[in-house]
Amino acid sequence: MRKRQFSWRRWLPGVLVCVCAFAAGIALRNATPLRITPVAWADEVANSPGITWERQMVGDQERGVVKIDNQTVVELRAATTGATPAQRAEVIAGRLQQALALGAGSPQVYWEMHGNEAVVRMANVLIATASGEEAAAQYTTPASLAQAWATAIATALEAYGGGFPRPPIRAELQTVNNQEVAVVLIGEATAMQIWTPAGGFSPYERADAVTRRLNQALDQGLQRRELVARQVDGVWAVVAGDTTLITANQQEADRRDLTPQRLADTWLYGLSEALYGEAPISSTPGETWTPAERYDQKLVPVLSVLRGVRVGVAQVQGPYSLVHQVEAVAQLEFTFQKAATINVYVPIDTQSLSKLSRVQGVGLTGLADIRVVR
Repeated sequence: MRKRQFSWRRWLPGVLVCVCAFAAGIALRNATPLRITPVAWADEVANSPGITWERQMVGDQERGVVKIDNQTVVELRAATTGATPAQRAEVIAGRLQQALALGAGSPQVYWEMHGNEAVVRMANVLIATASGEEAAAQYTTPASLAQAWATAIATALEAYGGGFPRPPIRAELQTVNNQEVAVVLIGEATAMQIWTPAGGFSPYERADAVTRRLNQALDQGLQRRELVARQVDGVWAVVAGDTTLITANQQEADRRDLTPQRLADTWLYGLSEALYGEAPISSTPGETWTPAERYDQKLVPVLSVLRGVRVGVAQVQGPYSLVHQVEAVAQLEFTFQKAATINVYVPIDTQSLSKLSRVQGVGLTGLADIRVVR
């Protein structure tokens, strides 16, 4: 009988394949399973953010943590809707992946109130909900918690082209000098006032339409230079990209003793200041925008609502008639995750802290602390 000879040349390729497969299996088993590469950046893995979530224990308390490039952007402490903090963190990481895939490279991050809860959205995708239970577990309010999450997410994504968080944009009715007026609010700043109806729509319906159109334009990546005042079919309007936000009707202009062009410019200025903190970029080269009312500034005391004492001096700026209504700036203090204090400054028309009445349309441009020197 002829004996078969063992041939390394014949078996070596198969052995190498098995060894490589075994090594790859060990590597995959030991790899961190929580890293998510956004679909939008699938062809640019080297330049994409690493999104991870973790389950952490602090004493006997479970916490869920969401990170972008090892930077914590969301921390969860409360179990809500039947989900543990870690389970909620896993869901948020998945939503971030979805939002980045839909965000066209630079998704806007923003937060808004939804009933008694505050929510964080990105590219129109719900990312996280700051419930009353979660806020209480972190010794803060839902609004402050959502704002902190949105800021952390936007900051972490800034290197990848992500936008800064934008404040909530909403419409509401207010009473000014015993008259009802519809306003567009961006955060707490009044960006636009609408007094008259047009096209069969009430002032509030017009303001609500502006908020919906503006939110949609921002979700689609609106650039600051695309927010302009120009004529559309012979009528002056405020335009965001290809979307007409609102037309400057003659009745509204007459009520303010303005031309339709000046009315559109005034609305544009308010929107640009509230959104970007800057005057609008002129749509006509060499043109300088001039507000309908001259701007002024003044110094007022800063009053701590928590301590009830004067803690500094603030400089406020805005239209002359509004600036001279400001008597002080109220300092509201919030604690975030027991580690950071967030101060919010609100221009008010009195130096009494028993009743805070905000002066809309005025911005804070400078602060100076008062310290005791010993």
